[in-house]
Amino acid sequence: MAQTACQGATSTYNQSGLVVPFKNLCGKDIQARVDYLSPTDELSWSACLARCVESAPLCYGFDYTPHGLSTSNCWLMGAAFLESSALAQTYTVDAAMLGDDVLDGLSGDCLRLGLLGCYQKGVRIGLGTSTSTPTSATSATTTGLSRDSTGTSISTASASASPSPSPEGSSGPSTGTKAGIGAGVGGAVILACIVLGFVISKCRKSKAAVREKHPAPYSDLIVDQDARRRELAELPA
Repeated sequence: MAQTACQGATSTYNQSGLVVPFKNLCGKDIQARVDYLSPTDELSWSACLARCVESAPLCYGFDYTPHGLSTSNCWLMGAAFLESSALAQTYTVDAAMLGDDVLDGLSGDCLRLGLLGCYQKGVRIGLGTSTSTPTSATSATTTGLSRDSTGTSISTASASASPSPSPEGSSGPSTGTKAGIGAGVGGAVILACIVLGFVISKCRKSKAAVREKHPAPYSDLIVDQDARRRELAELPA
């Protein structure tokens, strides 16, 4: 059954598998200057809520006044705003906003496509919407009760999605694999150093053996003998 007015802590859009909870700000008017500047006339509160979900770019919340009081009664908010910017009024007006549990789970495409458009592209919508996920993902929803700064009880929801593949698994080796590669490279370097040292040692021994087998050339010996004769000739008689 469609919700005709702002009642309770939350209002929920539930169409074609897309479930989006809004935080109610009953009796308040959003004063932040973030509206679409294109109000429409909607027959009910739930119709204004549906317009917010189905609009693009992303609608963050809306103001609603009863149908028939003016030519326009549904104002959508096109940017994020603080809850404190919604103030109580003497005239009849209600408001609602997306909670952090929904906003924190949105991808960049959702800002451009809006909630419904993003969902139709297969993008997961929100952390608190167990049915608003692509068919390839599953999630479990739990609910709890918290209170805002005014003491109002607010029903919140959270979900844990099935784990998705790690980016490491698709784009590169895991941490353990990288560690193994590093250890292998280190071992190879050590082995190369040992082999190089062995080769240098063998080369030195080979050169020493060559010197022993091949003494200085004969011409070098002649030069040494001539120098020795000159030294003897220069000695006093």
